[in-house]
Amino acid sequence: MLIIKSRELGMEDVISASYMASAFFFLTCGFVLIMIGRADLPDFSFDRSSEDK
Repeated sequence: MLIIKSRELGMEDVISASYMASAFFFLTCGFVLIMIGRADLPDFSFDRSSEDK
């Protein structure tokens, strides 16, 4: 739909440019969030043993 709309209005149209920029932004954000979710990070919680003493 985005490609059809951009071809219909022309690539120089402000609406087409904003749709394309928004689509690019959200797709790259989704990719980054998926990569962050798949990362195997160590446990960042504090040690409870030091508080019990």
